Amino acid sequence: MRLCIALVLVVLFAVRSEADEKGESREVFAPAGGKWPGWLENRKDPVFGNRVTGIVGEPGTEIGETGVRWGRPARHIYSSVPAWDCSDSLLAIRNAGATKIDGSGAWEWLLLDGKTFQPAGSIGAPFTEFRWWNTKQKQMLLVTSECLIDYDPVADRKRIIESSVPLFQKYAEIGLASQGNLPNDDAEIVLLGKKSGVEESFLILFSFVEDRVLNEFSLRAPRIDYATISPKGKCIVVNGEFEAGKPDRTRIFDRSGKPTGSDWDPYGTPSHYDLAVDENGREIAVGVAKTVLENIPAGSVIARDLESGEIRLLLHGGYAMHISCRNHRNPGWAFVSYGEVDPATYPPFSNELVAVRTDGSGEFHRLCQFGRVGDDYWTQPQAASNSSGTLAVFATNRGNARSKAEAAVVETGIEMD
Repeated sequence: MRLCIALVLVVLFAVRSEADEKGESREVFAPAGGKWPGWLENRKDPVFGNRVTGIVGEPGTEIGETGVRWGRPARHIYSSVPAWDCSDSLLAIRNAGATKIDGSGAWEWLLLDGKTFQPAGSIGAPFTEFRWWNTKQKQMLLVTSECLIDYDPVADRKRIIESSVPLFQKYAEIGLASQGNLPNDDAEIVLLGKKSGVEESFLILFSFVEDRVLNEFSLRAPRIDYATISPKGKCIVVNGEFEAGKPDRTRIFDRSGKPTGSDWDPYGTPSHYDLAVDENGREIAVGVAKTVLENIPAGSVIARDLESGEIRLLLHGGYAMHISCRNHRNPGWAFVSYGEVDPATYPPFSNELVAVRTDGSGEFHRLCQFGRVGDDYWTQPQAASNSSGTLAVFATNRGNARSKAEAAVVETGIEMD
């Protein structure tokens, strides 16, 4: 049964953090009345009641009996990039600067059991970017400097996708532009390429089913931030600056490379979004409104239909930062990370994770507090849900602006339909 949604009025348990970057103490809220859980410890958030587990240990200490030390930052990639595999069995965490106990180097990407968070291996192959497959349990797609690889990280078994080799020889740079994702059926992928001596970016649609490139075309834009195929594979979504001085716009292309409809305007409508399929089977982008839209205040969570461009308000209040819709096996929810803001200016959400219904009903569930302070990019929570929406990983510095980022996981209380 779904959790009842209510605004929880509870006396907050505040705890003083260590001095921040200016030497001033700050009040932050943390699970269990102020003590953040250590590695593999879990406690309930004192306000919202959901269980939070620390999944990263102290820098320099050994990770269980692996012979590898914890580094910093130690966290997931980003809100719109899958952290868990499609069966929620494995969780990938970057253990930056990883070293072994003897001081030698170690693989930076650590694999944890997706439920117990015990060490379960590492990504023992070089790559530039990776994505978990949506249909292959415990397997991932590696993008390297030479080709695409179908990879089993537990067995450390690689299969080079041979038809991708000529493509990588054609382009000087090629990749997922950090936020590109696979469609729900893993049939294709969109890559961005750069040729030597050529300024513009090229968009490449590659089919795993037909084992070939389906289309390539130039985007001819001042800056492209990222491109991805949509969840159903019906269209290609590109974000960037298509006209000088107009950043954070989105343009939708059909599979042949033809733009469909107008660029999303004004600025950031939405921004920092993730793609999902709503309750009516429509492909949508869920993100934060950076510009005021008639009756929709800036900072609100909105959904935009990829086909029609129609905008729908999902939740107002607070000022949303990042959105995750990685729960493709249990759609209908978006997981929204709210930054630390003055509650008097942007009530009521601040420094917390909120699950929001994508159907426009306004239903939401407040999940946990982040306890993050300061401006460091890596400590931005950027929470990402697992494929079933039952767990979400986020980054925190535990209320100390001088600390490096570490990961924690919250149990959302959302059940599979």
